[in-house]
Amino acid sequence: MGIQQLSNRNKFALLIGLMAVIAVGVAGITLAVLYKTAYREQHKRLQEIAQTKARYIEAIAQYNLRLNPHDPGIAYSATLEQVKQAHEGFIGLGDTGEITLAKVDHQRIIYVLNGRMANLSNADTGSLDSPQATPMQRALQGRSGIMAGKDYRGVKVLAAYEPVGVFGWGLVAKIDYSELEAPFIRAGIHSAVFGLLVILVGTWMFRRISSPLIYSVEKTESQLNTILNTVVDSIITTDAAGKILSVNTSAEKMFGYAASEIIGANVNKLMPAQYRRAHKQIMNKQESTAENRIIGVSREVYGRRKDGSEFPVEISLGKANIAEQVIFTGIIRDITERRRNEEELKRYREDLEHQVAQRTQALARANRKLEQLAREDALTGIANRRVFDEVLTQEIRRAKRNKKPLSLIICDIDYFKNYNDTYGHLAGDRCLQKVAKTIESGFQRAGELVARYGGEEFAIILPLLDKEAAAERAENIRLAIWDLNIIHESSKIDQRVSVSLGVATTHSDAVLNLAELIHAADNALYAAKHNGRNCVASDPPTDHNPVITGTA
Repeated sequence: MGIQQLSNRNKFALLIGLMAVIAVGVAGITLAVLYKTAYREQHKRLQEIAQTKARYIEAIAQYNLRLNPHDPGIAYSATLEQVKQAHEGFIGLGDTGEITLAKVDHQRIIYVLNGRMANLSNADTGSLDSPQATPMQRALQGRSGIMAGKDYRGVKVLAAYEPVGVFGWGLVAKIDYSELEAPFIRAGIHSAVFGLLVILVGTWMFRRISSPLIYSVEKTESQLNTILNTVVDSIITTDAAGKILSVNTSAEKMFGYAASEIIGANVNKLMPAQYRRAHKQIMNKQESTAENRIIGVSREVYGRRKDGSEFPVEISLGKANIAEQVIFTGIIRDITERRRNEEELKRYREDLEHQVAQRTQALARANRKLEQLAREDALTGIANRRVFDEVLTQEIRRAKRNKKPLSLIICDIDYFKNYNDTYGHLAGDRCLQKVAKTIESGFQRAGELVARYGGEEFAIILPLLDKEAAAERAENIRLAIWDLNIIHESSKIDQRVSVSLGVATTHSDAVLNLAELIHAADNALYAAKHNGRNCVASDPPTDHNPVITGTA
């Protein structure tokens, strides 16, 4: 007796251990999935914050530089002050998260703004080669991204880094790894404790409830019949020849027959005619082979009620030898409602797929529109500065590779501020649109690009054109705009709108980079303005004394 009791205790201990392992495994997987999801969300959030803040600061800086074009120091101080004011009262991202802004001074990282600890501003936190402040190092190197690394305190953080291009600053949005992990560690401990309690209570209740039930079921056949008759699914037993031996109450209700009407009859009576022959062949094959291909396998077929109606059922067969007699037990479930639900689900899925397809097409159209808007100047409809920079960079590379000339024209509307002051900004906008359309119509060849460079300035990229050809094209545009005869009473040239144009050209023996080519075109534009405006000036890469090619 003692040995038996010990065996039972071991079985329950094994059950408890198995349930504990399963619970811990499930909890661990759940926490891992939640942690991964939270990590991805925090990853995305930090990156969005860093990019948004960086672009915001760049916009402020560019605005201040436009206000103070001759004194970048004032623009720098004004930008820093505005950014600090905007971050007053910022409490960070969670308990440990913060946003920092730094610059490089003699290869040292100097923090100029900190979102949480104000005393860090203007603090020297080490060189660019320090093993700490890795995210800020990357931001100050002009890189953008997100990483796990040490910050200026030497603490491991998840940090998004972004360069702030105007003043060479770097911006970092970060949060301590310990803050990301803490909730999941606490949740894991709580889940483990709670799961263990549930397992212990469940095991105790299982033992208390199952033992008497098992004993009662095994005690008498009448109690077994009672249980069978309370089962929702139909249960029918037959012999090897298919004669029905017993049916439960659910089977009587399902097929519409009383037990006395079908016991002793062949089970084919409950099948539609088209299934009877197939069923007989299956049973004959079952008897003639050692394989049990239909035993324990659910199949979907059709049943036939007493009134002749047919309905879908799911049947699972069991086989047993009782008193040297083969007994087949069929568990039958009416799946009419399930089929109906599956059809509804199928229709719903098809409808959903159709809606998704429509939404996907709409989203694709919206994305194409957004891409178009992102590459066009909102006022004039021509390419914007972003597209200009991309195309000019590509064309410079192509010019270097192919050793072919590349020309750049920068065009500026003369006395445009006076035009706005005289006629108003709406009229100024219409003037810009007319000028842009005229310039674009003059440059339609493959590879040529007309872009709004800024304010009242336009830029034209001309691949494969040398200085003389580009200057000639520029003069044609000057004359075309002059011929528009747009009234400009406040112009100091004439009472019509005019433009000044600067031309710069690369050569195979002295190919300029993007900044140098733009600078050369700006020099030529300045020369055109200095020469009285309403003219074209050229600035070859090897000679920085512009040559006037047009006259007022």
